[in-house]
Amino acid sequence: MAQGFPHETGSFLCLPGALPHNVSISFEPQRSAGARAARAFAEGRVCHGEAARKNRVISWLNNVCLTLRGLSGADVIGLVGMELAWALEARDLSKWYGERRVLRDVSIRLAAGEGMALLGPNGSGKTTLLCLLAGVLRADHGSALCGGVCTSHKRARRGVGFVPQSGAVYDDLSALENVALFGRLHGLRGPTLRTSVEASLRQTELWDQRDARANTYSGGMRRRLSLACALVHAPAVLLLDEPFEGVDEDSRAHLLEVLSDSKRRGVALLLSTHRLEEVAALCEQFTLLRDGAVVATRAVPESDADSPYP
Repeated sequence: MAQGFPHETGSFLCLPGALPHNVSISFEPQRSAGARAARAFAEGRVCHGEAARKNRVISWLNNVCLTLRGLSGADVIGLVGMELAWALEARDLSKWYGERRVLRDVSIRLAAGEGMALLGPNGSGKTTLLCLLAGVLRADHGSALCGGVCTSHKRARRGVGFVPQSGAVYDDLSALENVALFGRLHGLRGPTLRTSVEASLRQTELWDQRDARANTYSGGMRRRLSLACALVHAPAVLLLDEPFEGVDEDSRAHLLEVLSDSKRRGVALLLSTHRLEEVAALCEQFTLLRDGAVVATRAVPESDADSPYP
């Protein structure tokens, strides 16, 4: 067997280094975050990272994407001397609106399965940053990458789910029609689309109300519907702008459960919020923005009573 990782087409990418003769690698294409991560690994979209990220790579190599005979995931990483690209990365992003600079050389990095909160006062650039990372806006300087691929490319944007602050649903469509529309926009068709739509609506506990129009939903249900639309294509990254704003405690608890489950499955979360309880529940780190610039990036304090604001 060829020594390398295959594309979905069946062709192989050679690893930058010889594998032992007793090693063979087989691959079954998958749409999971782990499969995307393994492909990024194989294609050389790499950077240095933390030990926790390395352990996740090893887990994916061993259990999710590949069958390795005679070699462990840790051995592969040792042989090729590489690590995965970051799930999400901003490199010196800047944005102007006319003569006003609203984002100033912002750089952040987020690994698969990690959560980061964007904190800061209103007008600090949080929403603009999320829109740039989602590919909704184009940066005037710098680059945004998902899995090592610039978000100006469609295949990178298909790895991102975005829940804007204003919601992302059409009032005159039912919940089922809304989620199906977003699935089609991300390239899903036929049985895959139907299965993904049902899974997203069940995950957000909206399946029983799937035929009701969105304009009949409460504020909390509309938030959950927006999240279902963002989850339908199984993204590797979720971007959320004030996801808990204006929701009741029951909806908040369910949103936390869905997002925590997504993290456990390897999805990277980046959310803007003013609520430190959600930061403590979902995030390992936070980035503080002020006047469009990064003031600090820190680990989330163990005690939610410890405010991360300097």
